[in-house]
Amino acid sequence: MFSREADTRMTKALDSVHKQMDVLKSDKNTERDRLQRDNGRLKDLVSELRLKGQTEVESYKKEIGRMAEQMEAELNTAEERRAAAVRERDTVKRAGSQFYDHRRPGLLDDRSCKPP
Repeated sequence: MFSREADTRMTKALDSVHKQMDVLKSDKNTERDRLQRDNGRLKDLVSELRLKGQTEVESYKKEIGRMAEQMEAELNTAEERRAAAVRERDTVKRAGSQFYDHRRPGLLDDRSCKPP
């Protein structure tokens, strides 16, 4: 009697353990599938973000290039204006020194009032 009852209880316990294991296997498979889907979505998101980042970097590089060209043009214009101002200053100095009266420093001689 002991062995038959023990055998029956053991069989019921084993059946219960097998059912629990089947439920756990099913839960594990469901969770693995969910994680794989999530992982796939995350990989897609990372790829999308990388592409977007690269696009933004290229856009910034182009903008920086345009700004550098614009600044170079402005610098060239400023250099040309400076050179023109220096030439004009030198021309005025040369023209002004013709009328400077060295006998009376700080005063112009009479010729400065007459047309050249």
